[in-house]
Amino acid sequence: MNKKTEWQIQADKEQAERAKAIKAMTKEQIETIKEAEKTIGACLDMLFECQDLYLSDMHKLNNVYWAIKNQFNLEK
Repeated sequence: MNKKTEWQIQADKEQAERAKAIKAMTKEQIETIKEAEKTIGACLDMLFECQDLYLSDMHKLNNVYWAIKNQFNLEK
């Protein structure tokens, strides 16, 4: 078995920290992050393909913005 390189060791450490953080999140927080990722991805696709953004997409972005602020107490 080969020895891990320094960057592989660091990458494993970071991945373990991410896994620990995910386990500490509530179900609602995880769903909020998933919805935000989905919404941001769809909006970016629209912007790159059409160089335009629908008002409905802007509304979805606003919704996930506030959901993240609320779920993670970012008002403080």
